[in-house]
Amino acid sequence: PLHRLEDAWQRDGVTIDRGTMSRWLGDVGALLNETVLAAAKQYALRTSFCCNTDATGVSVQPLKGDMKKKQPCRRGHFFVQLFDKAHAFFEYVPRETSDAVKSLMAGYTGYVQADAKSVYDILYRGDDDEDDVCVEVGCWAHARRKYWEAAIAGSPVAREALLRIQRIFEADDKLKGLEPDVRKRLREERVRPYVEAFFEW
Repeated sequence: PLHRLEDAWQRDGVTIDRGTMSRWLGDVGALLNETVLAAAKQYALRTSFCCNTDATGVSVQPLKGDMKKKQPCRRGHFFVQLFDKAHAFFEYVPRETSDAVKSLMAGYTGYVQADAKSVYDILYRGDDDEDDVCVEVGCWAHARRKYWEAAIAGSPVAREALLRIQRIFEADDKLKGLEPDVRKRLREERVRPYVEAFFEW
């Protein structure tokens, strides 16, 4: 934290306030964002097999203007994108729209795991003149949530679905920490039968 640096430098006879250090960090962040991070993001988009993504809403304070007039906070969104567990990016957009998602994922054609919000649909259908179409990967946790809501309402079918999904989770949980090729082989042997049985049911 900058206040510790400020105190340490003052003990050495150097006076640099936190505001100055904040501006330095802003300049360094802008430089890194335009160079190193931009290159890392382009590399991830070009080479990654899969991406997990989600957005979180945040309140954004209004800029100081007319102090007599109170202004409400605006709502913005931070997207987190995890590419192959090797790259993690946090990017802010003022509005969570399909255009924003398309811009954040421009050039990517791998697998995408996201919630079922309609803003992600543009990644899976593409445009007529584009080849950048991603493969949608469903999320068992999101699917499970709807069965949970139905089970609370008393549906015996939903309760059975929850039990079947729990078997899938338990079988997969036993494979954590294994090497990727071993885990894939064991998933085919031990988890796939439960998944196929779910869809046959």
